[in-house]
Amino acid sequence: MGRGKLDILASVDKAPHTAVTVTGKVTDKATGAALPNVTVKVTNDTRNRSVTTGSDGSCRVSLPPDTYSFSLSAYGSTTDTLSGVELTTGQPLTQNVALTPVTTHSVSGTVLDVTGKPLAKATVSLPGTPVDAVTTAADGTYTLPKVAEGAYTLRVSPAAPLICNGTYSGDLKVDGAETADVKLPNRTDAGGTYSCAPVASSWIKGATNTGLTTDEDARTISLPFPVKYYGVTYTSASVTTGLVNFLQPRLGDYANTALPTAAKPNGVVAAFWDDLVLDKKSSVQTAVSGKTGTRTFAVVWNNASIAADSSVRITFEAVFDEATGAITLQYKTASAPAHCSAAAQRPPASRTRPAPTASATPSTRAS
Repeated sequence: MGRGKLDILASVDKAPHTAVTVTGKVTDKATGAALPNVTVKVTNDTRNRSVTTGSDGSCRVSLPPDTYSFSLSAYGSTTDTLSGVELTTGQPLTQNVALTPVTTHSVSGTVLDVTGKPLAKATVSLPGTPVDAVTTAADGTYTLPKVAEGAYTLRVSPAAPLICNGTYSGDLKVDGAETADVKLPNRTDAGGTYSCAPVASSWIKGATNTGLTTDEDARTISLPFPVKYYGVTYTSASVTTGLVNFLQPRLGDYANTALPTAAKPNGVVAAFWDDLVLDKKSSVQTAVSGKTGTRTFAVVWNNASIAADSSVRITFEAVFDEATGAITLQYKTASAPAHCSAAAQRPPASRTRPAPTASATPSTRAS
């Protein structure tokens, strides 16, 4: 047992050779040109296979003897189906097909952001097609000049900074010149726990000094009311330079990165995550307002400077709402560098993309 040699070639030669080879070429019926990337689906009661034509329009498939249907589909052409194709052992089949081109039409429209204003530089595309994506103009308008008749997914992606703008995907049927206006949805985290929306600014002035100083400091503070964050209720939090951390008072988190991330810090609200410095002109304060059940609690960073450029000063705050659970990030002054991070990162056990928020807006709420 386990000794000796296996002659694989001889075994293959002795095996029954019953597969039937089907070859063919797909062309454009109007021009005769070869059609690449045509999907050929081969089906019957027991099989379902797909192959794609090459750059020269040809394809090849080997199948057991049986009766099949061949369905050919490609962008810009009508779908053609060959039914009842019988394959017999020892009789290879060559089947060429010419597909009829369909008419093309323009697709145009206007893209609006979550506030209903025209959005420039958004990318408009038809995924899975050879149609080149376009970007919206300053007034939010776009045109896809030649789109073949058919059914598609229209996708619109906002350009950075995303702020609260999410990505839109919707059905699009083209059977003539089409107008497809799009209002982008609010960004949400992957689990749907938080969504982001711009809100009117209502600045809360700090009242109690936390004692935070320099660029490497942390203070654990008691929360005036329990704060539920991604399903966990907290009664205290650590405040550092630009971060509220519900898990631990961490130091050294000055090198911000895009969120979410597998790396620490976790369980944070990043109001303005960057390498900040708190000098004699700066302070971090808290403030509580309202009656029990409808209170708000603000953590306010006053006149913090950027380590990379001490001439840049920023004042911002994170506000927690007792009644709704909303978290509002507000920016009183924010000559924001392009590399700061502002978001919510959930604890590692259940991390998703953070509630999308951003600096350089008067007020942004995750709720």
